[in-house]
Amino acid sequence: MNTIIALMLVTSSGSYEVATFNTRAECLEAKAQVENFDSFCYEREPTNVDQAIDQLAEIMTKMKQKLDELKEEKQNPNTI
Repeated sequence: MNTIIALMLVTSSGSYEVATFNTRAECLEAKAQVENFDSFCYEREPTNVDQAIDQLAEIMTKMKQKLDELKEEKQNPNTI
């Protein structure tokens, strides 16, 4: 996969990806034009959508299992 060069802005509420570039030089050129925020160029791999969906499905399955367990405990409380 190709590497993505992203321009990140740092604000009081966090860092945000605001643009992507094919080269670090392009990113650094854009960064030089940013005056009101701290910024930096960041290299990352493209998001694998299929993998992200699989991870989300796994999380949702685990959440459903936990909710089912909690529902079962509420319906059949253990007594001591």
